[in-house]
Amino acid sequence: MNGTSCVKCPYQCQTCTSPNGACITCVDTIRRDRTQNCRCLTGFFDSGALNCSACSPTCLTCTNASACTSCDATRFRNLTSGTLCSCIDGYYELFGADQSRTCVKCNPECLICTSSPANCVRCDPRKNRIPGVGPNGVSTCLCQPGYYSTADGSCIQSNCNADPFCSTCQQGLKLCIQCQASLNRIIKLPESICVCVDGFYADSNNTCVPCQSGCGICASATNCTVCVALATPNGNGSCSCPSQTYFAVTDGARYCAACGLYCQTCVDAATCTTCLPSYTKTADNKCICGARSFIDSSNNCVACANGCQNCRSASVCNSCISPLVLQGNTCQVTCNNGFTTVGSACVGCSTGCLQCTQNLQCYYCADGFFMYNGECFTICPAGTVGDKTGGNWNCVPCNSPCKTCINHPSYCTSCLNGMGYLQTSAIQQSCVLNCVDGTYVSGGVCLVCDFRCATCIGSATNCISCPAGQVLYNGGCWATCPAISFAQDGMNATCTDSCPGGFWKVSVTQCAPCAAQCTTCEGSSTNCTSCLQGSVSINGSCTVKCG
Repeated sequence: MNGTSCVKCPYQCQTCTSPNGACITCVDTIRRDRTQNCRCLTGFFDSGALNCSACSPTCLTCTNASACTSCDATRFRNLTSGTLCSCIDGYYELFGADQSRTCVKCNPECLICTSSPANCVRCDPRKNRIPGVGPNGVSTCLCQPGYYSTADGSCIQSNCNADPFCSTCQQGLKLCIQCQASLNRIIKLPESICVCVDGFYADSNNTCVPCQSGCGICASATNCTVCVALATPNGNGSCSCPSQTYFAVTDGARYCAACGLYCQTCVDAATCTTCLPSYTKTADNKCICGARSFIDSSNNCVACANGCQNCRSASVCNSCISPLVLQGNTCQVTCNNGFTTVGSACVGCSTGCLQCTQNLQCYYCADGFFMYNGECFTICPAGTVGDKTGGNWNCVPCNSPCKTCINHPSYCTSCLNGMGYLQTSAIQQSCVLNCVDGTYVSGGVCLVCDFRCATCIGSATNCISCPAGQVLYNGGCWATCPAISFAQDGMNATCTDSCPGGFWKVSVTQCAPCAAQCTTCEGSSTNCTSCLQGSVSINGSCTVKCG
């Protein structure tokens, strides 16, 4: 108050004793310190506003959000570049998911590290460390050759002559170059000291003792640091091989090996201790899928269908429990029609057979089938004919001399060899030794001659006799002779192209007698071509032979 007027307090004060005097209360009760005349608390800066603004999380104090004036040594930071609070040597910056920033200590071997405790970017020569690459491929600080690491990160010079596990030394540098393998020791480089091989740890007597089963590398009996392949940590310093495997060691190699088939747990590949669900353990510690079961595509042991002794799947049975029989893929009391029991399985009868014997001889055929010699036919085989009389159709043999027949055993369609020829008629087909007139033999069958022939031979049109009133000429029958018709000595006239002996051809259809002295003649009756006995032909005339 100035006289009778109220004067505004400084901006940081809520109430005050005078415009330039001390604050009584602060406008920002959380970030301002009343005892310091409402100055901003450590970690905040005054921007001239009523409320103080936060410094960078790395600053202890600051003049603005990015310019630090001091750092928090308890958080392992110091002031660099004038206004930045960086992690001190031996620490690296870790950025949290919540935007937090923390200085985390490097591994003892690192002087300066980045991104992880073991990712060294500068080594401490006072600890006999030099830059190198660790087993995981990350840059790190290794002990100088001839030195080995201690728990505080220092490297101490080796002395192989004093190492009881070293078998060979390089005397000039006193470096161990070979360890006693029989004591499960191996050289560790670049330190050149003898350490336990992987899978062993040094006990209180400095003896290399095997790690627990499932462990690949361990620091002690109860502190496994690396599990073998497939094994998983149990959370208590031990490792376990997964189900269906067991821990094995072969030639120093430690690994999880597969149990025998269908084992859940085992001692070794040949000794199961428990089996997978639904499998059975045998007396010799094997796991099997028991009788009347099968192994499905998911390796589950599943029961076969009812009545099935052995099966490939739930729907495919291989054999049945007696007295059931196997019909296809299923078990039933009796075989279906068309099948017969052979052993314990149903075997199909021949096609068309409803019932047959165990040697598959049919004795009852289906409708529409004929039985013959234990088989069923829709068409009877050659040499037989279907007989539909009675309840069961049968094929009966053709009657001799039929080779094949149709409709009736005696209704032949071919004849047995040497038993004649097939003679057909409107009502009968039979075998005859000689074809009747008006037919001829062709391929064992009597075929009908051409209608113009009375009889024929070799073919239907090759006549050898003619019907009454017709004459035969050159294998054909004619109403009148187209050539020479000649009758002699009371015989029927014949039709021919040449005259008989003692005649000469006057024209195509006429013959005339030769002269009396000629036996034969040609061109005229007196042009003799042969003479009576006792005469000779001289220039076509017959003359009595002299002497």
